[in-house]
Amino acid sequence: MATSRIAQLCGTRLLLLLLLSVVTLTQAQHYLIETPGNFTAVIGERFSRVCRFKRQDNTTSGSPVPDLEFHQENGQLGSIDPTSILRNAAQISDAEEVVTITYRSFQRKEAGTYTCLIRGRNTFTLLAKTQYIVETAIPPRVDAENVTATNGQTATVSCTAIGLPLPSITLRHPDGHVVANGTLMVSHLIPAVTGNMHRAEYTCEAINKAGINSTTAVMFVPYAPILESISPNQTHAIGRKLTLECIAQGYPQVQAYWQHNGTNITNADQQTNKTISRENLDQVTFTLEMDSFQAGFEGDYHCLVTNSQGSTSDISTVSAIYPPETPPRPSKLSISQNLIKLNWAHPKSVNDVINLYEVSYQIRGSTNWTVNTFSLGTNKAFQVVAVSLLSEWTYYKFRVRARNSAGWSDYSPPSVYYQTLPSVPPVPDKPFANSTAPTAISVVWELSAWEPRHGEISEFEVTYWESGTTAQKKIVVQSSSAFLENLKKGTEYTFSVKVSNGFYWSLQSDESQATTDITAPGQFLDISAVAKSHEKVFLRWGNLSDTGGSPLVRLKISYKAENTSQWVTLPSQPDVTASEFEVTQLQELTTYTFRVAAFNAVGKGHPTVRSQPVTTLDFQHPPDVISANTTKMTPSTVDITFSLSAQSFIVPIVHFEASIMKIGGSPFIQRLEYKPLENPDDEYSHTLMNLDHSTDYSVTLTARNEYGLSQSPAVLTFTTPDGTPPKPVKVRVDSLTFKDMTVFFEVADSPWPLEHVEFMVFNTENKALVKTGKVKYQPSITIDISHLQPGTSYKVELYTWTAYARSIENGQVLFSAKVPPTTRPTNGDCESCTSVEKSESDDNTVMIIIIVASAVGPMVVLILILLVAAKIRQRRRKEKALATTWAQTKGGDNGASPPPWNIPEPAKPVETTGYNQTDGRWGSHEQGLDLEGRAGQGGTMFGTDRTLAGPTYDHADPKTEPPTTFTSFGDGHKEENVYDRPASSQSTHTEV
Repeated sequence: MATSRIAQLCGTRLLLLLLLSVVTLTQAQHYLIETPGNFTAVIGERFSRVCRFKRQDNTTSGSPVPDLEFHQENGQLGSIDPTSILRNAAQISDAEEVVTITYRSFQRKEAGTYTCLIRGRNTFTLLAKTQYIVETAIPPRVDAENVTATNGQTATVSCTAIGLPLPSITLRHPDGHVVANGTLMVSHLIPAVTGNMHRAEYTCEAINKAGINSTTAVMFVPYAPILESISPNQTHAIGRKLTLECIAQGYPQVQAYWQHNGTNITNADQQTNKTISRENLDQVTFTLEMDSFQAGFEGDYHCLVTNSQGSTSDISTVSAIYPPETPPRPSKLSISQNLIKLNWAHPKSVNDVINLYEVSYQIRGSTNWTVNTFSLGTNKAFQVVAVSLLSEWTYYKFRVRARNSAGWSDYSPPSVYYQTLPSVPPVPDKPFANSTAPTAISVVWELSAWEPRHGEISEFEVTYWESGTTAQKKIVVQSSSAFLENLKKGTEYTFSVKVSNGFYWSLQSDESQATTDITAPGQFLDISAVAKSHEKVFLRWGNLSDTGGSPLVRLKISYKAENTSQWVTLPSQPDVTASEFEVTQLQELTTYTFRVAAFNAVGKGHPTVRSQPVTTLDFQHPPDVISANTTKMTPSTVDITFSLSAQSFIVPIVHFEASIMKIGGSPFIQRLEYKPLENPDDEYSHTLMNLDHSTDYSVTLTARNEYGLSQSPAVLTFTTPDGTPPKPVKVRVDSLTFKDMTVFFEVADSPWPLEHVEFMVFNTENKALVKTGKVKYQPSITIDISHLQPGTSYKVELYTWTAYARSIENGQVLFSAKVPPTTRPTNGDCESCTSVEKSESDDNTVMIIIIVASAVGPMVVLILILLVAAKIRQRRRKEKALATTWAQTKGGDNGASPPPWNIPEPAKPVETTGYNQTDGRWGSHEQGLDLEGRAGQGGTMFGTDRTLAGPTYDHADPKTEPPTTFTSFGDGHKEENVYDRPASSQSTHTEV
């Protein structure tokens, strides 16, 4: 049994082992270990490796995770110093696990072969394994030496490196050129302008598995110093820190020292520094510093730079800036209440400008100074400042100092004390007024608000006026009271006061009122008395000297007869406002004296002084005309004035009479209406009408009342003006053609109204009047005369007319020009003869007849010639008859007046005056005479049937009259060659 049991147990165990082996082999077939590969570890640095496995499928999912192990060569990791190993196992998932081994500082002994294996958990069965090798490495260390080369020789730059494994070396020139063996040789060294072109920093670089390392090697090439820069010339303030710099380079490294005006500067005198540039080892900056630049330090500063290759130097000149000189004493320009404006001349400042002023002031009685600063002004000679925020009516003195970059000057001498203006005075208290007399009021007031800042009281002004009016009066007093005199009695006055401190006036005080006392009225200033009739005297008196301050209640007029002592009061008195009165019911031819007195609420005033004695009149007295004068005359009217004696108005005047008589003729009486005058002292005026001009008159003026005509009339003698107007002047011909002419003239101003101008056109060869008419008056007149006989001389007489007469002289004949004939020009140019061909003259008629006759036969020509000759003889007989008539009546050319030219009845012009719509001119359309004296239609003109009379005129004198030439154009345009018509603001143009 036991053997059987043991056999059974052994069999069972063997079966389990076989089953376990089968399971293990099955698991091994399903795990995979990643091979990490060989590695190189740097000695002394941290080193980590990872061992990772994972299942190939999910067949064993859920089975226990196997263990992972690291082994070094044939031993276990556990045999290594555990303090240097970090083992970290982490299960990422059921199918993956990671084991990490880390060395904090890997050592050379830790190099070798590492194994990572997997064992079954609890069975220790090897499931899988892998191996890798870890080698050690040392980072490279490189070394190179600086090289000093000599110009013209070969220089070598070398570098060395060590490391495990042995590193490779690369030497790199700054220009990028690479030398692989670590040695660089440079020959033929040439100095550059600012150093040496071969002087550079070469980079030496070593590389192995452990890393990269590099260093630099500098090749120095000696060269003489180069002074690159020095501080510029400058001005410097006394007492300020001065710093000068000198920058130089060279190799070997340069040394420098400073000199002042040729003397070496030691550190005991000033501090010197040296700074080497990081960018350029050959470049050195030498600095000279003076904490306080003092007088005597100005001058030339030399920077001398040297090394074994040579030396150089440069200069910087420093000028001293001293503080400004002491400014002069400031003086005031203007003063106000809180501001004083000062000025002073700029002090001298050497090598610098003043940039600031300090003005300090001190109040009188104080030891403190208050400071204000001001920048430099724009005025180059003077500084002007305004010190503000001062107190009113306070004394101040001022001092000044100036500053530039070197510092402050000394203070100027202080100014004298200046006093600011006071404040505007306060308003006085309300005044108190009291009447002290009927015409005086006393006014007093106080100044309770006055303070020292208001200054000193200068004067007071009292304004007063009658209450309810606006007319004010003012008085100025020196104290706080005033006594006002010469006021109206019984009148309320209003008072107001203001005060002055000599600079300003205060506002007006509140108003107060007071009323003067009343008294009896004064007296009327004067009185006059005039007897108006046998029982009436007219009184007139002046203003009342004084109403007493109370309204008048009544007047009292009294009179006293001569040789009596009793004053009689009139039963009827005038109104209190009256200044005149008529006293009635007096005795005839009696002498009286009058006086007037006024009354008010107080009582009776002083009566007037007595009037001059006046005697009533005798009532049986006609009026007297005492004077007469003429004031204005025209040829038909005279204005006269006349006056009467005072006694003439005692009895009412009925009317005036004027006896008008031509000297040497019979008188006629004109009754003049009487109208009372408002002022008896004025004169009467009247206008005498319908008088003849140029006539001597005598006028006797009388007045009539119920007692008859004046016994002493006034007589006037005068001569009426003749009314003759001035003659036309500046007469000239403006244009002339074969049948038309234009006459221009002017008329001077006349004292009498001008009505029109009359013109007459005469044929100077037979003295025949061919045209006449009139035109309205204007200062400048133009007349167009048409339908003239070609080749004939004419003259024009001009007369001006007023309502009274015609001008004695006419305009005179200023020309004697023949109308141009109708002959055609020899050159065949007919532009100027177009109008001639259209002429209706006899010459042209003959020419036309001859031309026509040549075509119809000799007999017809003979008949036409006989007809034309008969017509010419008829015309000449008529002209001869007219000339004979004129010669028989007036004597021909003996200088007598021209003939009256009695026009036969059929040829008498018929005048129709009005506005001609055809040519737009005023005139008379008339039936006048043609060139042969026949009745017919004339042009547009003023006709007349007046019988003309006047002197004859010869042709114009060629010595005094300028020649007149004209050019006529076929289109009717007339161009004047000699004369220009004068411009006129008013002119009349009339065609005839």
